[in-house]
Parts: sequence; C-alpha cells; structure tokens
Amino acid sequence: MHHVHAVYRPVSLWGGKTSIPLAERRPGNPGGNQDMNFFETHYNGKILLVDAAGPSAELISLDSSLVREYLGGAALNRALYDRFGDDDPVVFGTGPLTGSFAPASCLLVATFRSPFTGRIANVPLTLRTGPQVKYTGFDFIVIRRKSSNPIVVVAHNETVRIAPGEAYDGLQLSEMLDRARREFGRPESFVWSGAVTPSLAAAATGRGGGFDRRGLAAALTEKNIKALFIYGNDGLPFGSDDLAHSDRLIGEMKK
Repeated sequence: MHHVHAVYRPVSLWGGKTSIPLAERRPGNPGGNQDMNFFETHYNGKILLVDAAGPSAELISLDSSLVREYLGGAALNRALYDRFGDDDPVVFGTGPLTGSFAPASCLLVATFRSPFTGRIANVPLTLRTGPQVKYTGFDFIVIRRKSSNPIVVVAHNETVRIAPGEAYDGLQLSEMLDRARREFGRPESFVWSGAVTPSLAAAATGRGGGFDRRGLAAALTEKNIKALFIYGNDGLPFGSDDLAHSDRLIGEMKK
C-alpha cells in the first residue's frame, strides 16, 4: 500500500464563482538540482478528487515526495489508485513534461481495474487530453465510487462541475460534442465512455476514437459517468530556450 499524505480543501461545484487559486509557480531550469524547483516548475501540485456517489469534489495537495519516488504518469497513478483502492477509482494522470514543449508530451494515462480482466490496467489517452488537464490547474484527476444517476464531470480552470448526464444517453460522438458545446461552452478535450453497451465500448478522446483496449469505457460506465470534459486557459512556465531544446530533440529523433 502506497501512502498519500493529503490536505483536503473544497473545490467549487456547479460553475461557482469561488475558484481555488493555484500555488505560485516560478519559472526555473527543468534540469536544476533542487527537487522543489523541479516540482514547482513541472507540476501544479494539485489532485482533483471526485466522489461520484456524492456527487462532490475535493482538492488534494500533490506531495512532492510522491513525485520524487514515482516521477509521474502510470507509476504515480498506481500509487494514487492504491491509496483509494477501496473505492475502485479511475485515475487520470499527467507526467512532469506533459503540456511542455517536449516531443510526445501530450499523453494522459488512465489507471483502473479492468472490468474485462480484473487486473489493474493503464490506457494512454492522446491528442490534447494531457496538456488540457495540466492547463486546468490539476495534475491528476481521481474519480471514486459510483453515482446513482448518469453524470458528466467538467474540469475547467481550477473548478469542477458535476452535471446530470441523462441527456447524453444514446448519443453518438458528434451529437455528444454538439450538446457539450451548447451546455458547457467548448471543451478542448474529453474522455467519452461511448454510446454502445459497456462490453463493446471503447473510450474515445477524439472523433477517431482512442486507444482503449482494456475497458476504460466500461469502468466509467460502471460508475455511471458518461464523460469527462476538460478545458483550461492556464499554461505552464517553461524556460525561454525550451522550444529550441525541443527542436533539437526532434531533429535527433528523426536521424
């Protein structure tokens, strides 16, 4: 069992005006020697914990010791999964370079117990999902327990909205997007549990579908979650020479 030291604070629900300010993030050298400098530069320091049964949401401080031990992504996801394992969570996690200029840094990883195999699975979610989670002000999103009714979860600029999801039942992907834009504005990214039966569904992150082969859509459906919508207007502070470093790395990769 991995232990997560958490400090809880409320997150505004239903589009409330009271948002949680981000901790100050100072630009720094990503290659620096100070652990805290790395932590503050590459992470927001925040985990969004959604209790689908409430529904309710809380903010947890991301402990820098977890970053030192697990770095991020699937490994840190698993530590958070173990912390909330009794509630059968679905954990969405970023890495330290997610949302940066680093090549291939757009990934978001979902960690959950597969309803198909009964084993812990990791599913990569591409396109803009990873950076958009970072830009909302959160590094990880943990969804636990089960809602009694269909819901959608909307993460936007340090706030979360949990809204009824009955109207999304039976919609095709294009119909879902049209409705989400009317209801919530224009989400930049999404994880959609699908319109078909859970045993056949694959979670989609774009009009072309996604890489879900382990039952992420089924895990979300079991929690009565129709979709996770993500859109943030924030960014991350990186050094002025990071874009040049990225260009050099891409050049090396193409050789």
